[in-house]
Amino acid sequence: MALVVTLSIIFIIAFGLIFLFFFKENQKHKDKDHLFLVIGGAFLFALVFLVAFALIIFTLFGATSIINHVFSLQITSNQLMIFTIAAFIYLYTVDNVCEVLTEYMIGNNIAGVFFLALTRIVGLFFIGHFLRMSKNTSLALAIGVALIVLTIEWLDHVREKHKAQTHSSDESS
Repeated sequence: MALVVTLSIIFIIAFGLIFLFFFKENQKHKDKDHLFLVIGGAFLFALVFLVAFALIIFTLFGATSIINHVFSLQITSNQLMIFTIAAFIYLYTVDNVCEVLTEYMIGNNIAGVFFLALTRIVGLFFIGHFLRMSKNTSLALAIGVALIVLTIEWLDHVREKHKAQTHSSDESS
């Protein structure tokens, strides 16, 4: 239920903002498009935004569900979904700031990666604690989600490195 409400709210906000932007831009032109086209365009762009958001949320929800089942944490689906949404907000706000500060202060090396993983564990632990989960449950979820995010980032790094190597070998031949 929390997922449907969250996705509905995200769609309504995205649609409203995109519609306002399209409508104002359309008013600036002499040959104005029909209002139906503006609404349709805003609907499609909001839908694309919603699908991207939903994919990220489902990935995080899947990760937390796997951790819940592997460690038999006995967390309800609603609690898991609320944790997932809070983790999403954390990972795309506070974590980005921590990542930039870590790269600036420590650098992009193994120490920086471990420090960033530690900050994620602490941040996710406090999210779980705020949701009134036990300390063990909160810690297990925090470590599990932090490791999964770390794995995804590592796979992305390997993919980028492989792409750069194949791109440089294509240029030399």
